[in-house]
Amino acid sequence: ILVGQATKISKYLIEHNKTYIATIKLGEKTDTGDSEGQVIETKKEAHTKYYNRSFVVIQNPKTGEIYAISGWHNYKDGNKYDAYDYGVGAILDAVTPGSIVKGASILVGYKEKVIDIGSKILDECISYNNMPEKCSWKTLGFINDLDALKWSSNIYMFKTAMMVGGQPYGTSKYLNLNLDAFDKYRSMFYQFGLGVKTGIDFPSEGEGVKGYSKDSDLLINYAIGQYDTYTPLEISQYITTIASNGKRIKPRFLSKVIDTDGNIIKNEAPTILNTIDIEDKYIKRVQEGFRLCIVSGTCYDFMGQKVKGAGKTGTSESFVDRGDGI
Repeated sequence: ILVGQATKISKYLIEHNKTYIATIKLGEKTDTGDSEGQVIETKKEAHTKYYNRSFVVIQNPKTGEIYAISGWHNYKDGNKYDAYDYGVGAILDAVTPGSIVKGASILVGYKEKVIDIGSKILDECISYNNMPEKCSWKTLGFINDLDALKWSSNIYMFKTAMMVGGQPYGTSKYLNLNLDAFDKYRSMFYQFGLGVKTGIDFPSEGEGVKGYSKDSDLLINYAIGQYDTYTPLEISQYITTIASNGKRIKPRFLSKVIDTDGNIIKNEAPTILNTIDIEDKYIKRVQEGFRLCIVSGTCYDFMGQKVKGAGKTGTSESFVDRGDGI
């Protein structure tokens, strides 16, 4: 604040570079227009009405060591929104994974020999008399297995699952698959730790929820991660198994025990729980598809371009109990 004679230097201050320090909270509107008022409106982005949890797991795929695990749960208290630390939810809570699982799903197709490296399938909306129309997020045309991972094609996974179930698309007006295909899919998913406990050195852990109803529509939904649910830690173990060339390694918090003099009393070695029962070339193919997803597909720029990463996006449709039975 300038007063009196000091106002003569105001032009020099006004024209000089300045830095403003502030704390900004986005997505809320208050009745007073500032942070002191009551929240009267929150942002309404598409598909986020019931979104209330976020989890992060950072894990070394070669050793299973967990470098960081975090979670936050948002809740509404009257007219205010607040959040609390819920890191344990990454170990205990079940979430619908969505398209993240397509790496394991496509491996079922390879293992059952209904597709192979380079196999092309027409991505188009599909329908049956006993099933609602299903599509990918956009029509992709003829695509191969790498494209299916890069662009997260639902249809590629649906049609592969239909072949695993003994009824290729277009051979009947009614979808009537051999439901033994559920066992083939779950067998592969379990090898990645999806639907089974990870073995983490923690007092307890969840293992997700297995759907017990079986029909043809549920089977093809399973193939895109829209049926069984898994914990965030199980999903992390699945991704690290792909990164470690098919070796599922036990996740752990403990790396070593050191005494007060700095001597190592115990050095925890990595524990390989199992190796995926499939040829290495198919694991490499999934790795390549996940890399393409980051480079130029649906995962583009999620990690920036300075890190040579690989990954897979996933969007889930989840049921929410609103308390009214609907």
